[in-house]
Amino acid sequence: MLNAAPSTEAATALLTGLAPDGTLLLCGYDATPLTLPSQPMVLNRLHVMASPSGSPHDLRDTLAFSARHGILRRVTSIGLDEAPAALEAMGAGPGG
Repeated sequence: MLNAAPSTEAATALLTGLAPDGTLLLCGYDATPLTLPSQPMVLNRLHVMASPSGSPHDLRDTLAFSARHGILRRVTSIGLDEAPAALEAMGAGPGG
């Protein structure tokens, strides 16, 4: 899961949506320290990585890699009124 929102709090909240062996990639953050809950991290073998947003060159390389390997984005557009249900579904995990 990728967090691009400029909010450490949002990144922490995303952990509940990760499946076992999932990875959270932080590209957005603020000045708040990142605090992660140890038990779910260990029991679900979760990973957290961080990366700067990247340059236009990085973006070109990423898009070329995606095209070369047939990687397609998976996006579900929702309205703000649907956000609470979407967050709840993410917290429930796959099929939940």
